[in-house]
Amino acid sequence: MHGHRTVLTGLLGAVLLVATLSSCTQGGDQAPPATSSAAGTLVATGTVPTVANDLASNSAHHSLEVPGEQFGLLVDYWTGYDAGAWQTLQPKDVNLSVHLVPAATATGDPPEVLISSFDGVTTLLAALPGLDGLPIAQTHESPTAVPGYLISATYPFDNRLGIEGFSDSLQARWQTLAGDEPLTEPAMVTAGTYGNRMSFSYRIAVRNNGDAGYHQRVVQDTLTVPEAGQPVPAAGSAAPLSVPTTTG
Repeated sequence: MHGHRTVLTGLLGAVLLVATLSSCTQGGDQAPPATSSAAGTLVATGTVPTVANDLASNSAHHSLEVPGEQFGLLVDYWTGYDAGAWQTLQPKDVNLSVHLVPAATATGDPPEVLISSFDGVTTLLAALPGLDGLPIAQTHESPTAVPGYLISATYPFDNRLGIEGFSDSLQARWQTLAGDEPLTEPAMVTAGTYGNRMSFSYRIAVRNNGDAGYHQRVVQDTLTVPEAGQPVPAAGSAAPLSVPTTTG
């Protein structure tokens, strides 16, 4: 009986030794299973509205009223970028020229008119609250030594709104929302981006003949341009975007 136990114990030890060697061999020769760290696709919920392309011909001309004054403004906007194929992440410039237009009923001496400051801001239009309204480009212009830039019917005020594309603000917000998912144009469209809005603010200093100083007027304007890669909505309705899903 004692002999049988000895043989059994020996056989058991041999089996365990073989299993241990087999385990060590597999562990040394094969890499552990790969784990995926890819973030899930950021997908927006909501609807994509129709957006007017104010730069459809790569230019726009807006007549702006200046309440309480005997003049208005004519602003010419134009870009060398193809606004019919607008991509948010591509760098581009929107140029502008502000012209003074005296009213047909203007009487007396013309006023002295200055552009005391100009602000331009480009924001995202998106069906995702975290992206919608995000400023992605800003321009500010104001003189330091004089009260403003003189404009007249002959001399306009010229400037531009530069849009960098991969701006710091957009990259930081994207990382917050999408994690490791790369920031690309298709990914932004999937996340609900459907256009850009450009907002312009013109602060005007006006001094009429006999005035001791200037009074201020603020005139604002807006351009919208749709994202070229946006889903095409059905006639008379907006196209719903997918419900977000997360992958591990």
